[in-house]
Amino acid sequence: MSEQRETLEVDVVIVGGGPGGLAAAYWLQKSIQKHNDAIDRGAYGGTKLGELSIVVLEKGPEIGNHVLSGAVMDPRAIKELMPDYEEQGCPGVPVTSDEVWYFTKGGKLKPPYLPPYIHNDGNRIVSISRLVRWLAPKVEELGVQVFPGFPAAELLFEGDAWSVSAPATRASTSTVRRRRTSSPGSTSARS
Repeated sequence: MSEQRETLEVDVVIVGGGPGGLAAAYWLQKSIQKHNDAIDRGAYGGTKLGELSIVVLEKGPEIGNHVLSGAVMDPRAIKELMPDYEEQGCPGVPVTSDEVWYFTKGGKLKPPYLPPYIHNDGNRIVSISRLVRWLAPKVEELGVQVFPGFPAAELLFEGDAWSVSAPATRASTSTVRRRRTSSPGSTSARS
């Protein structure tokens, strides 16, 4: 007896709801919107991409559950992604000072000089978990679907089509499949 699989057809699947996956989804959706707006304004010729469905799959039951570390973040990338990230409430605080200590059995020593790559001027101290929990709703506001609790178990190929399947659980078995609206190597999102 074969199992019944729930299937959702999409244009783009991003596996991983961490900072990289969410940033990729945000950037892609914003880029599509910018392209379509430029076409509408007549800024350049071309074809609108239309509405593409983008999905982020996250194995954790909630976004941020598998991202537990803190970090010193160079804000250059988030400034490019979202120039008003501070006004939008991005978590974290600016680095206010740098100190390096060498600990010995008898005490501690402070080096007389810190090389430039150790200085964190302009960086932010962040909890990566809080960062992705803040970013996920922003991605969803753009129309990207974020699916927590969906571990990508395997990539399945059938001819030139692919799908990502999740392992069977007591609740359901699911598959996310690429729409047959584009072909590999094509310049148009819809063929």
